[in-house]
Amino acid sequence: MLLQSALPPFLIAKSCITAFKLLIAYNMRDTMYISESSIKKILKEAGASRISKEASSAFHDQLNRFAFEVASKAVRLAKHAKRKTVAGSDIKLAFQ
Repeated sequence: MLLQSALPPFLIAKSCITAFKLLIAYNMRDTMYISESSIKKILKEAGASRISKEASSAFHDQLNRFAFEVASKAVRLAKHAKRKTVAGSDIKLAFQ
């Protein structure tokens, strides 16, 4: 018998929606969409004179999650409209 802790969290979720959210989080946890140097550039242009590794890493994680969530919503909107191409309007709606 497998221990529950050895299984990915989405395999032991109690509902389909929870499982889907956990699966997305599990799959994207090692994925980097925005480079670390871009994160530092954003913080510098926002006025930071110095940036700690912890701040850079936290901002990097949150921005990647946000970008992934917006992209996922935009793809769902395009699919709902029976399109394969994500349009600018899908992105704008995903931000709302």
